[in-house]
Amino acid sequence: MPTVLSRTICSLYDSVVDILHHKNNWKIILGSGLVALLVIKYRQPIFKHNPEFGDVFPNAGGLPIVGIIPFIVLSGKTTFQYCTYLSKRRRKKSFFISFARLPFFIINGYDDIKETLVKSSTAAAGRPGPETSLYLVNPEAKGILNRDYSQEFVSQRQACLQILRNFGFGKRSSEDRIQEEALALTNKLLEYDKPLNPTSIIQNSVANVICNMVFGSRYEYNNSIFDKLISNLNFMASFQYHKCIALYLPFMAKYSTYLQTNIKCQTEIIEFIQSEIDKNQEYLRNEEEQENFIYSYLKLMKEKSDDSSFSTEQLKFVVFDFFFGGTETTATAISWALIYLANRPELQRRLQEEIDRVIGDGVVSLHNKNETLLLDAFIQETLRISTPVPMTVLHKAIADLSVNGLHLPKGALFTANLHSVLHDETIFKEPETFNPDRFIQNDNILRPDELIPFGLGKYKQNNKQFLYLFILISQQNNLDNKNTFRSLIQERDFVWASNWLNRNFTFSSRLLSNVSNFLG
Repeated sequence: MPTVLSRTICSLYDSVVDILHHKNNWKIILGSGLVALLVIKYRQPIFKHNPEFGDVFPNAGGLPIVGIIPFIVLSGKTTFQYCTYLSKRRRKKSFFISFARLPFFIINGYDDIKETLVKSSTAAAGRPGPETSLYLVNPEAKGILNRDYSQEFVSQRQACLQILRNFGFGKRSSEDRIQEEALALTNKLLEYDKPLNPTSIIQNSVANVICNMVFGSRYEYNNSIFDKLISNLNFMASFQYHKCIALYLPFMAKYSTYLQTNIKCQTEIIEFIQSEIDKNQEYLRNEEEQENFIYSYLKLMKEKSDDSSFSTEQLKFVVFDFFFGGTETTATAISWALIYLANRPELQRRLQEEIDRVIGDGVVSLHNKNETLLLDAFIQETLRISTPVPMTVLHKAIADLSVNGLHLPKGALFTANLHSVLHDETIFKEPETFNPDRFIQNDNILRPDELIPFGLGKYKQNNKQFLYLFILISQQNNLDNKNTFRSLIQERDFVWASNWLNRNFTFSSRLLSNVSNFLG
C-alpha cells in the first residue's frame, strides 16, 4: 500500500477516535467510516470451528475496520469496564470482539477464566506473533512475559526465580533494600508542605527498588538517566491500545507516530539495560563479584554455556520485563491505596491503631503480616477494586480448547478480563464500594479463590508481598533520633487537598499521572 495512503488511514483513524471521544459528531463519523471502507477491504481471520470443543463463541459486534473501538469510546468506559458491562448482558459471559481486523476472544467470569488459564493452561499459554505489532522491538519474543510456554520458558523462569531467591528476594536482604527505598520515599514526601500528586514520586521509588535489584544500586530522583527511564516507562504505561489501529494492522506500523513513539521509548530502555549488561560483563571478566541480578545471570549463563536459551539478548528482555511488569502495577496500586486512605479517614485511624498495637516502634517486616489483619484486608481490597492488571496480557491458543461449552480455536488471541471477576456482585457484595472488612471474619483473614488481581495460570504474577512491605515500611526516623522507625501511616494523615474535597473517583488502571495535586 502506498506510503501516503497508509499515513492517511492512520491519521483518519486517530481523527475518528478523537471525534468519538470529544464531539460525538455522527455525520463525520459516518463519513469517515465510508471513506475507510473505500480505502481498504475489511477482512477478518477465519477460524475453523471444531464442534468437539463446543459451540461458536458469540460475537459482541462491531464495525468494519475499526471493530468495537467506537462503541468503547462512546460508552465512556475503559476497555475492561466495557467488556464487563457486555458480559453482564449475556447468557454466556465470554465472547469475541474485533479490534480493527483482529478478533480478540474476551474471557469473562471466574469459572471461564479458571477453565481457560488453569484447566487448559498449556493450550492457553501461547503468545501473539506477527499478526500484531507487539513484537517490533522484540521479534524473537525473548524474556519471560512474551515467550510461548515451552521447555525454554520453564528453564528461564526457574533460573530467574532461583537467582532472585539466592539474591534474597522474599527474605531479609530484599526487605533491607525495600526499607532503604521506602525511607527515601518518605523523606521526599516529607519535603512537601503543600498539596501534591505523589504518583511520580511513588513511581520513582518503585523503579528504584527494581534498579537496586537488577543493577545493584539505586538512583537519586533527580538523576537525568533515571528521569529518562521513568519518562519512557510512563509513556509505555499510558499507551492506549484502542487508539492505535497500526497495532492491529502491522503493515501500517511504521506510519503511526503514536506507535513509533512507544517503540522509541522501549528501544531507549533496552539500550539502557544493555549498557548495564556491558558493565557487568566487564566485572565478570575481571572476576569482580557484584550483588545484582544481571551479574548473577551472566555468571549462570557462563556455567550453562551449552544451553542456548541463556544469552545476553534473553537477559536484556528479562530485565525489561521486570521494569515493565513491576513498576507501573505496583506504583498504581500504592497511589490508589493513598486515595482510599484519604477518602476514608475512619479507616485510616483504625490502620494507625493496628500498626501501633502490633509493631509500635519496632522495625516492620513480613513477619508482622499475619498480625496486621486490617492492613492485609486493606491491601486485598485495594487490589480488588482497583486492580493494576484489569486484563491479562494477550494469550494465544496453541491448541483447540473448550471454555464453558464454547470452542476457543487454535491460533485465537484472547485475554482474561480480571475486572469482570473482581467486580462481580455475585462474588463480592456491593463491588463498587471500598470495604476491607469483607475480608475479615472471626479475627481471620479471608482469601477467596476469586480474588485474582494478578491472574491465574502459568504466567500469574504476585506483587502482594511487595505491596505489603512498601506500604508498611514507608518509614521516617523518630523525633528522638533513636535507631527505631515508624510507619508513615503512623506519623502522617493522608487528606484531600481543599480543591479535591468530595471528588467522586471512578477507577481506571491509570488515572493519576496527569491530574493536579490532590493530597494535602
